[in-house]
Amino acid sequence: MIKLFLKDRMSWIFFFILWVAAGDALILLDDGIVIETESLVYWNGFQLMLFFLFLTWRYIVEMAFFRSLMTMQTHEVRDWNEAVPEAHSGVEDIAREAILHASRSLQTQLSQLKAEQADHLDYVTSWVHEVKTPLTAMKLILEEKPELDDVLDQWIRIHALVDQQLHVARLAELQRDFMIKDVALQSMVVPEIQDLAKWCIEKNIEINLIGVDKIVTTDPKWCRFLIRQVLSNAVKYSLVDGTIHIEGVNNKDGQISLRITDEGRGINPADLPRVFEKGFTGDAGRKSNAATGLGLYLAAVVAEKLGHRIHIESKKGTTVTITYFPRNPFDEVTKM
Repeated sequence: MIKLFLKDRMSWIFFFILWVAAGDALILLDDGIVIETESLVYWNGFQLMLFFLFLTWRYIVEMAFFRSLMTMQTHEVRDWNEAVPEAHSGVEDIAREAILHASRSLQTQLSQLKAEQADHLDYVTSWVHEVKTPLTAMKLILEEKPELDDVLDQWIRIHALVDQQLHVARLAELQRDFMIKDVALQSMVVPEIQDLAKWCIEKNIEINLIGVDKIVTTDPKWCRFLIRQVLSNAVKYSLVDGTIHIEGVNNKDGQISLRITDEGRGINPADLPRVFEKGFTGDAGRKSNAATGLGLYLAAVVAEKLGHRIHIESKKGTTVTITYFPRNPFDEVTKM
């Protein structure tokens, strides 16, 4: 800070040096002015002291404003009108007004962007709801015509993508859509298995359920979406005639985990640390044109927002573990 101040005041320092040098030269060259050397040194020292005190005073006054601005850079600012320090000079006043004007302009743009985003979210949500009606009608028609099984298979994919889009649109407002309560794992897992039953039948995949009668604390709708992303991946990457094991497990400290294990080829160890990244498909995804790299990413985001923990490991097949934590006093308060 001191170096910056002195660098900006170099013109003052050079002017002072020239001023003192010119005064000394005038005194020494003018025969009409007689002064002792000690007195000249004393006079120069006195001027230097005054100039030093002047610089110190200006440093304290001027740098107080800019020191406050530098502090703002390292802290999150919520109210710029209160955070920006008061000005003590005309230049500082101009700088302060420029900062506040920029802040007001940014807030206006941000408000407009949020309004546009909200309108877009409403449109997407409304569109998804509208498109679900003809999709439901199509399913009823297709189920009555066994010869159109291939079309029904594609319908399931479309329905899954539409449903995923609906939840993606609501993801930013997920906290407002919470309804935390105690619910059995079975009531969330079984409906998702039923929705994927056709895929399981096509690949002759057996579903092995163990201990899913356990009660966990979660939001059933969003937790079903979380389970759906994991389970659909398990079905997609399972081998023909394989088995998917779904098990509820009691852990230490009252925690309960849901483990979903497939008997597929597994995940490349190099890909494993990145499977929850948005858009990452890995080796298996590159071999499948249907892979979007969103399923596990969305599962991780929803798990974090719900306060659950999701973990994946892959050796022989792949196991995804969703851990539910016991109810805490905060949950009780938020329900009041």
